[in-house]
Amino acid sequence: AAASISEIEDLVEKWEGITHYRLVADLVETSNIDLLASSLQAISQHVLNRNLFKVSINTEEKLFDKTKLYLQKFVESIPQSKAVDKEWISISDSRKRKAKNIYIGTPANVNNTGVCYPTVPYTHPDYPSLRVLSYLITNTYLHREIREKGGAYGGGASAQPGYLSFYSYRDPNVLPTLQHFKNAIDWVVSGNFTEENITEAKLNVFAVIDKPLAPFEEGTNQFYYGIRNEMMRTNRVRLFEVNRESIISCAYKYLTEADHATAVLGSDQNKSQFETHPDWLYQE
Repeated sequence: AAASISEIEDLVEKWEGITHYRLVADLVETSNIDLLASSLQAISQHVLNRNLFKVSINTEEKLFDKTKLYLQKFVESIPQSKAVDKEWISISDSRKRKAKNIYIGTPANVNNTGVCYPTVPYTHPDYPSLRVLSYLITNTYLHREIREKGGAYGGGASAQPGYLSFYSYRDPNVLPTLQHFKNAIDWVVSGNFTEENITEAKLNVFAVIDKPLAPFEEGTNQFYYGIRNEMMRTNRVRLFEVNRESIISCAYKYLTEADHATAVLGSDQNKSQFETHPDWLYQE
């Protein structure tokens, strides 16, 4: 679902999602090994270019110089090509032509559903409120409706930089679950929750951001995502300021009647329900 609203998630889906799975399945069936080998060699000429490398070292201080020396030798052994033309690495706008509602049928009896709404980046003042909102909806509304009443193995909401998603997995329902997602938004906008609910949701967020890091995780936020320590400190301070008004405001601003994308990896027993539906693209 996120691939329809985010260029980054579109690439992630191509490299790790259903699109990649289908590609690998096709490659397994291919009988032209020579073509496959030549294609991989051609890809390597683009990928194995040290001008494209970004390197991080995480080690003990006494081992740093030695590790850096060995890593430098390795990087220098990789071919160096001219700088890649920006147009060559630009992301296609094909995602704009993707279906907003896609159902992928599988030979299973349960469904996995996701709905994504575009929101704001990590550094935006509204991001902490969206994080609290996601835990508030999960703890107080969606867990009860989707898991306890609906029979799904799990479900909830999650706020990430750039989008907020609703999800359920191993769920016997599809349309009722999608309706629960919409009802959850109306529930938040109505303000039908307590200060205790807000406090509990805040504690969930603090538990995530304040958990101890393993040594190998140090610096990874900055390396992978460009999130520096001062950004995290600012985000943490803003979490204290989240209140009922900011939660309701964000729910109304980003989720009410807002553009969104839906994806279901579900049972092919629902084929007749979605295959001819004008608002859905059905695939297998």
